[in-house]
Amino acid sequence: KDGPTHMGDFCPAQKLFVDVGGEAIRELFHSEEHIDMGMLSFFALIHFAQTVWTYGLGVPSGLFVPSLLGGASFGRIVGQLMHHFDPLATKSGLYALIGAAAMLSGMARITISLVVILMETTGEAEWSIPLFVVVMCATWTGNYFNKGIYHIHIELRHIPLLEQRPEDELLALQAKDIMSENVTSFHCRA
Repeated sequence: KDGPTHMGDFCPAQKLFVDVGGEAIRELFHSEEHIDMGMLSFFALIHFAQTVWTYGLGVPSGLFVPSLLGGASFGRIVGQLMHHFDPLATKSGLYALIGAAAMLSGMARITISLVVILMETTGEAEWSIPLFVVVMCATWTGNYFNKGIYHIHIELRHIPLLEQRPEDELLALQAKDIMSENVTSFHCRA
């Protein structure tokens, strides 16, 4: 009853929880105002848990935005820690952008399109090269450990999918290795 009633009355940490789709994202990426580290960490963990939970539900409930926000939150934490050590050299919002790109590309293996989306939505085109480097490193690191979350989901649902690159054990196979020796055929009567 005595708390803030308009978005302008909320502190940046409160905006993260109340207005996730609008002003909060803008503040996460662009605001130079310090966001409480405890609340920011709590927000990051909540969105990470939400990403895991929505994936586990198996319904189309969205992995994109929770992953983006979780990565941006973790990046913002790193940015604020860096800002604590060298206030002139870092922008916390830039670390949020890099964190969002890393989390989403590591999770979903989205590469070039992700960089374009992030540059378009944030207006930070001058950071395209660092974004490309982070996205590729996150993708390669993720590929080292497993497949992307969407490919895993396809396998769990047993949906037949022809991959761009065949599995390693299939590369050495020839047609004679998989053909039947007793061929059944139909003869046409003319």
